[in-house]
Amino acid sequence: KSWNESFKIIPIMVGNCKQKQHELYGKILSEYFLDETTLFVISSDFCHWGYNYGYTPFDKENYKKGHYYQYIKDLDFMGIELIEKLDYNAFHKYLNNTQNTICGQHPICVLLNIVKCCINNNNNKYNMKFVNYSQSSKVTNANDYSVSYASGILSIAPNQK
Repeated sequence: KSWNESFKIIPIMVGNCKQKQHELYGKILSEYFLDETTLFVISSDFCHWGYNYGYTPFDKENYKKGHYYQYIKDLDFMGIELIEKLDYNAFHKYLNNTQNTICGQHPICVLLNIVKCCINNNNNKYNMKFVNYSQSSKVTNANDYSVSYASGILSIAPNQK
């Protein structure tokens, strides 16, 4: 067999969803998530910061002048921490409050609902850990722009295997 005959890739594109759709798709996909022969890959950038993206928040009171990159990182890590806690409701609230331009926020929300369904229905426990974070540029000027990237791994908690 060639390498691609041993598995199938089934792309699912998740567009702009409402909270009820996140929950519904999470419930539907949780059955497949529990199948050990299935691998889910969720892809997303994080913050798109800059005038060209229409998103330039900055906290002048708590950050030194020119430290936009640190503000962006802290903004992203607020969301990352909520994803690591697998807390859909808190992550959804974070998105509404910050309007962070995470382009894959809806697939992430569906994933968090998949996990919630699996925890509720099977008492499985999961660990989510982000292993890498970077920004396309270190924003030091209000006219700069940047896109953030983060990589995370979701696994069954060791005592659950």
